[in-house]
Amino acid sequence: MRQVILSMLVSIDGYIEGVDNDINWHVWDDEMQAYMMGFLQTIDTFIYGRKSYELMLDYWPDQKGEFADIMNQTPKIVFSTTLQKAKMNARIARGNVTEEIQKEKEKPGKDMVLFAGANIASSFIKHNLIDEYRIIVNPVVLGKGTPLFKTGKQQQLNLVSAKSFKCGNVLLTYKAKNMDRNILKAYDTATSTLIELLSSLTNEQLNIKPTKNSWTAGQVGDHLEKSYEVSKILLGEVEDTQRPPDQKLAEIRALFLNFDIKMDSPKAIVPTNDPIDKKRLLTSLEEKIQWVNTNSKNMDLSKTCLDFEIPEYGPFTRLEWIGFNTVHTQRHIHLQQIIKTIKNDT
Repeated sequence: MRQVILSMLVSIDGYIEGVDNDINWHVWDDEMQAYMMGFLQTIDTFIYGRKSYELMLDYWPDQKGEFADIMNQTPKIVFSTTLQKAKMNARIARGNVTEEIQKEKEKPGKDMVLFAGANIASSFIKHNLIDEYRIIVNPVVLGKGTPLFKTGKQQQLNLVSAKSFKCGNVLLTYKAKNMDRNILKAYDTATSTLIELLSSLTNEQLNIKPTKNSWTAGQVGDHLEKSYEVSKILLGEVEDTQRPPDQKLAEIRALFLNFDIKMDSPKAIVPTNDPIDKKRLLTSLEEKIQWVNTNSKNMDLSKTCLDFEIPEYGPFTRLEWIGFNTVHTQRHIHLQQIIKTIKNDT
């Protein structure tokens, strides 16, 4: 499941704006720019309220360079009941905030970042829509202004990391304590969508190649069935984790949900070239998916698994293995539009 990340610059005393919407106190340099460029590689959607969107609209269209291109071209969602039209690859959302964001979270893709004012941030906090907080504390005391947190609601967070910059800024990264629940829900959503997709096809459609060099829908299912075998390591040897248990998820998500990248499958999980039997495939997939759903409820998901690792990433925590299976499934679900077209034509 995609995550919503709140990213805000704040003063030491917790304000995001000074008097009269003043933000000229922001501390920024090349190191901060490099950090933000890296962060935005894991993002494919910006979220704004009307006010913050209009401030962005007044500044970024006239700017040049790689960073400006990202700010201008990245798709945007603007929550507003009064805005009549949107520019810069933006769409206006007027409906229920919770329902709108929940739908977005369940779509394949990278994470979303909330660049917003205090009002919409408060709404997201109130409805538990923020999965991660990236608070960039600037070495400035404002004394008065607009505070970031206005809800009056207490929320328990887990500190993931603290990073200092030469300019005096400190990046504090926190995760909401419902992290495990969100990742398990994302796994359930992805695997349920997979089963629904494969179930909608006949045995004949399951074995049709959408294009000459692609896999059939049945081969996609066979590939995922084989990859789900790795879930057995959740019950294998583990050790305490000396880092945030979801630290590698953003990198995994950014890679697997970048559909412009062609990925080669390890030989062990390359699908068979034989015709796929729909009933056998669905039964096996459902058994493996249910195994994870049942066993994960009684596990400490923060533990690091020692029985197997992917060389490029090193050891995963149990939570990261479930997240890996989720984004791997989401990547292949991305083929569903092609498969549905074939279904409708046969």
